[in-house]
Amino acid sequence: AADLRAAQALVDFPQLREAVDSGAVSRRHVDVIVAIGLRNDTRARMLPDFLQAFVEIATHYPATTLRTVMRRWADQVDPLMTAGDEDEAHQRRYLHVSHLADGVAVEGFFGRTQGATILAAMNAALSELHRSGSANDEPSKDRVDQRMPVSTSQQRADAFVNLMDRVLAGGGLPAVGGSRATVTVLVPLSRLEHPCEHPADPDTLKLQVAGHQPIDPRRLFAAGSAEIGVSNGPGRDVISAQAAQR
Repeated sequence: AADLRAAQALVDFPQLREAVDSGAVSRRHVDVIVAIGLRNDTRARMLPDFLQAFVEIATHYPATTLRTVMRRWADQVDPLMTAGDEDEAHQRRYLHVSHLADGVAVEGFFGRTQGATILAAMNAALSELHRSGSANDEPSKDRVDQRMPVSTSQQRADAFVNLMDRVLAGGGLPAVGGSRATVTVLVPLSRLEHPCEHPADPDTLKLQVAGHQPIDPRRLFAAGSAEIGVSNGPGRDVISAQAAQR
C-alpha cells in the first residue's frame, strides 16, 4: 500500500517526481510527504500550496527534519486530526513483561507525552551511569581486551534497572546539571488565545513560507505549534494544542 501511495504521489505532483528522478529527494522523504501531507482530504487539499517548500527542505535536509516541519504544518492546518492521532496512539499504549527461560523480556509502546516522561528518566539515568563509569579507574589493557563492548541497547537496559533500583529504594530521579530532569511543554500564545480545534489561516502560513527564503526548517511554522521536550534529551516534538493545554 505504501508503494502504491508513493507511486501515485509521483504521478500527481510532477515537481516531486522531478526531484526524485534527479536524486535530490529520497524515498524516505516521499514517504514522509505522503504519510503526513495526504493523511486526509483536508491536508491533501492544502498540500499543493506548500509542496514546493517541502521539496526544497527535502533536497537539503534529512527526512527527520522534513517530518518535523510537516508535523508542525499538519498541526496548524488540521488540528483536529493531529489531536485524534495522539489519542489513537495513546489508546495503543502497552507494556509487555514476559518471563523467558533465561530472563525477562520487556516490550512496549507509548504516545509522545508518556514517551517524553520515559525519555527524561532514562536519559538522566544514562547520564549518571556514564559519569560513574568515567569516574572509575581505567581498566588494564588485558581487561579491555577480554571485556565485550556494551551496546546502546545494553546501556539503556542498565539505565532502566538503575531507575527500578531507585524506585525500590525510595529515592528520586537522578539530577542533571544540578537540577531534576523534567518534561517541558511550550505553548505559543496564539494557541492559548484561540480554540484548539480552529485551524490556522492557510494564507498566513503561505506568508511564512514566502518570508523564509532560503527556507530554514528550524523556524518554519515553529511559532504556531505546541512542543514537548525533556531537559536532558535531544530536540523537541510537536504535540496538539489539546494535549499541551491538558
